Amino acid sequence: MRGGLDDALDKLARRDELRKRAAAGENPGPPPAVSELVEAIAGVITRYPNLGVTVGVEGAGDPVLLHFGFADGTVQVRADHAVPAPVPAEPARAHADFEINVEDEPPPRGSHDDQDRFGPTDYEYAEPPTAERPFVTPQAPPPPAAYSPPPVPPQRQAHAEPTPPPAPPAPAPPPAPAPAANPMPLPTPVPFQAERQAEEAEMAARRLAAMLRDNPNLLDD
Repeated sequence: MRGGLDDALDKLARRDELRKRAAAGENPGPPPAVSELVEAIAGVITRYPNLGVTVGVEGAGDPVLLHFGFADGTVQVRADHAVPAPVPAEPARAHADFEINVEDEPPPRGSHDDQDRFGPTDYEYAEPPTAERPFVTPQAPPPPAAYSPPPVPPQRQAHAEPTPPPAPPAPAPPPAPAPAANPMPLPTPVPFQAERQAEEAEMAARRLAAMLRDNPNLLDD
């Protein structure tokens, strides 16, 4: 608490001294605003000795750069008045008041490699007639191709070998037999034996029932 009170008293004493010098007409030194700024930054650096601060001050006298540092147990302040002047902004470029007619450049000529692959690139083809150009003189049709007579078959020699006779045609297949007028009758149907089998099954069941009545022990076997 004692150290904080002493610092505050020292600040008040310095302010009073500065005010007295300003009232007496002596060299007042830095303006009061700069003095308060220096005292505030010096208090921060006292608490943080490893901190280095550089501040530019404008609007209170000449522009100045204040460099703060901590050395030999006290806060060191160095004023640098060599502040570089601000670089003036470049004036806007004025536009020209005249017009320039830019001509269309001719199309680039193709290289020899392009001409070998695609033919000459500067060959101008005739434009076809369109609705925008209705009065174009029609072009003459291309000339017809040269007439070539049909090939003449070779003449037969007088002593040429005789042509062999054509082969006889293959014999026709025999005709299919015509269907008979009266179809053959179907074989006699075999009578169904279902009724006889039912009677035999019923008789066997009766005999089995009679045997069970006579000897019931047959079921145990």
